[in-house]
Amino acid sequence: MNGNSEGDAFKVVDEALSGLETDAQQRLLEWANSKFGGNAPATQKKAGTVASDKPTKNKPASATKKPKVVMKQVKDLDLRPKGKPAANDFAKEKAPSNLRQKCTVAVYYLVNVLELEAATASHVLTFFKEVGWPVPGDLLNTMHQAGSEGWLDTKNAEDVKVTLRGESFVEHQLPVRE
Repeated sequence: MNGNSEGDAFKVVDEALSGLETDAQQRLLEWANSKFGGNAPATQKKAGTVASDKPTKNKPASATKKPKVVMKQVKDLDLRPKGKPAANDFAKEKAPSNLRQKCTVAVYYLVNVLELEAATASHVLTFFKEVGWPVPGDLLNTMHQAGSEGWLDTKNAEDVKVTLRGESFVEHQLPVRE
């Protein structure tokens, strides 16, 4: 990668990690951290000390971990609405080629076609099941990766939004034409 930018390196790492299960991603990141910079500034609390997920005297253990989002299919979600394209037809029309694109298409459909007030990770799971797409091992992480592409706003798993860039991607770049 001589002469390439840091941004190019981020893209390569993102593409390499995107197809892996969460456990494999974690192992690879831990290996890279130990090999290339266990003391990098982003992992330090203050000079000479590495950040940790362990609770401190001032923080209870519950404050150091994010709450686990429980996902289950939304039974009353109508993905075959009258007068609008069915989820299956929409997914076939857009033909996303990877999991990040699929998450973006799902949220776009939920928000822009079904006009849901708030699209949740459970809604996305339900969409995946309906259209017959394999659900990634860590759906939330995949949605966050779509956020890293600039397509989704995933700050709140209970109210996932499509960004303007994501809308443009779904409306004008899918299906990908070669």
